[in-house]
Amino acid sequence: MVDDRRRRGRVRAVTDLGTFRLAGGDLVRCRLDAHGRIVAERETDGRRSLVDGRIVIDAVKLSDDPTWLDEDRERAASILLVD
Repeated sequence: MVDDRRRRGRVRAVTDLGTFRLAGGDLVRCRLDAHGRIVAERETDGRRSLVDGRIVIDAVKLSDDPTWLDEDRERAASILLVD
């Protein structure tokens, strides 16, 4: 669940899963770990690193799906490899 304090589509607190875009353009994916805790991964130049989930406080939520775009990239790559 996302805190109801939103301003112009910006998330005010992280209690939700999904894909977010930071002001600098990086993606942050918030998902559940094996223990049921929300973890955040920042994607920068194709590399991912764990970050504090509060990083998305001023981010824009793009999707409820933390794998959003990953599946589309994999699907596009498989289409390109097919004759």
